[in-house]
Amino acid sequence: MTTIAMVAGMIPAVFASGAGAAFRAPMAIAVICGLIASTLLSLVFVPVVYSLMDDLREWLAPKLAKLTSVTPEDRIPRREG
Repeated sequence: MTTIAMVAGMIPAVFASGAGAAFRAPMAIAVICGLIASTLLSLVFVPVVYSLMDDLREWLAPKLAKLTSVTPEDRIPRREG
């Protein structure tokens, strides 16, 4: 909601004419593009990375369990000699 409000508030600065409009228009375009990019990044990229990391955890868990599991033979102390 705040992103939509900010983009809607910057649209008049993009199409403005008059004193300082040549300075404000590129800045408004940069703000609008940055807001859209950050919104897409937070709505798409973060959940995708979270899902990939969850899949990696599920894939690695059995492999790590095999590496760290203790068998009954490992519990018996061995005498050397």
